[in-house]
Amino acid sequence: MPELSKQKINAARSIARTIIDLKLSASGVKRWIVRYQSNEYVCQKCGAKLVPGEIPPVSSKFGWGLASWCIYNHVVAGQNLNRVTAGLGHLFRLSVPQPTVYRFKEYVSDHYKTFCRELFAELIGSSYLHIDETPVKLRSNPGYVWVLTNGDAAYYCYRSSREGAFLKELLEGFSGVLISDFFTAYDSLNVRQQRCLIHLLRDFNDALLKAPYDQELRMLGDHFAAVLGAVVDTIDKHGLKRRHLSKHKAAAEKFVGLVSKSNFISEPASKLQARIAKYKTMLFTFLDCDGVSWNNNNAERAMKTFARHRRFADGKFTSRSIEHHLAILSVYQTCEFRRLDFLDFVLGRKNAGMAPSVP
Repeated sequence: MPELSKQKINAARSIARTIIDLKLSASGVKRWIVRYQSNEYVCQKCGAKLVPGEIPPVSSKFGWGLASWCIYNHVVAGQNLNRVTAGLGHLFRLSVPQPTVYRFKEYVSDHYKTFCRELFAELIGSSYLHIDETPVKLRSNPGYVWVLTNGDAAYYCYRSSREGAFLKELLEGFSGVLISDFFTAYDSLNVRQQRCLIHLLRDFNDALLKAPYDQELRMLGDHFAAVLGAVVDTIDKHGLKRRHLSKHKAAAEKFVGLVSKSNFISEPASKLQARIAKYKTMLFTFLDCDGVSWNNNNAERAMKTFARHRRFADGKFTSRSIEHHLAILSVYQTCEFRRLDFLDFVLGRKNAGMAPSVP
């Protein structure tokens, strides 16, 4: 901004702005319409124009409180935006155009662009990461949503396919342990990995349900359950601490060695044997680390948040709208992990700075 001469600033045209908003307090929510009146000021020396900072920009018509309320009901209460629009009319006698309510997602997500970049940088610097993916339908084509989390922050992104080639670039700079399911796209990544043992346990259970009298399968399952059961008991007592978990390394190595050397006739047992042999170096990585989980529950929890919205938005997303939606979900899920109230956070009650106005 140019330097302004205080002695030569004159009032010019008058400015008036009306902001339609909602005021949220501990006692409730009420309609709140504010009329701003002031002047535009002009520096006679340099010609620069100045508008008081308290005056919203000319494109603003709706307040941040109203936008926050709509996003809260959409993301937290699970209402689609048509119902949110109807609620504004029924509860507050506010006639907000439906396209405007849809644009609130864009405004809120744009406001948190920097915050999401900071979340991603924080995650890449973590000592471990959980990752998961799930399909989604767009209006024009299907795609996949991916999530990264360390249990304290979450970051969602969209890709048009399930191909994992982009993961090398996405995870560039990450030097911790990657916790995932057995999706083969993760196999080529040059990072330490921990495969989710709950997924492996589910595979055993599914196989035993289909072949309950398979003795080889039962023997293999009993060995795995014995090793994992002892590990989980230690975790329940002492947490994910290397000095306590390391005592199970010998049993884990013995189990992997037994599986690798066995000759199974049973097809279900052979399939599980092949999986264990393929990922033998990624099954018990957590025994050598502090804080690294043996399951991928954090990523699955975060993905369930997206899945709830997919139920009423599948097939309606565009490539642009899903990016806005995922940015908001990154903020929401991070608040969930950190036990912060999402509405308080968006309203500016938990983060520094004033809440912005909405165009």
